[in-house]
Amino acid sequence: MTDDSKIILIERLRKGDILFYKDYPELETGHRDKYIVLLSNNIKEKFFYGVLTTSQLKYYESNPFNRIDTKILIPDGKLFKKKTVLDFKKIREFTVKNLKTAYKNKLLKYYGKFNENLIEEINNAIKNSSTIESNKIDLICNDSNSIK
Repeated sequence: MTDDSKIILIERLRKGDILFYKDYPELETGHRDKYIVLLSNNIKEKFFYGVLTTSQLKYYESNPFNRIDTKILIPDGKLFKKKTVLDFKKIREFTVKNLKTAYKNKLLKYYGKFNENLIEEINNAIKNSSTIESNKIDLICNDSNSIK
């Protein structure tokens, strides 16, 4: 096997973990390499809430409305080399089954983890959201398996 630090134990993933997905299938853009930031671990329900990152800033810079419920990450030299956007209007469910399949097919690997301060900023942004459904906010922010 390769580097042990890159082995994913799906059951141990938590809020703030970042996964790299090779050739992630998207309807709008086809297959692209993507990073997934996990927002919760609802392992009992067999899914994770997460958001795909993007470095395509033009859309977000062109209209202030597009920046609502987003977090723009400044490059830190460790995780991301470009400004990166987390758009909480586009939260998705990632099933445990699909993540395990992608991992077995060598399409998914563990990339890193946000620090606790950034995780708290993300949690606060979600709590104060004007576009995320309240039941989803509750599931994400009150997830007993998530870091608070």
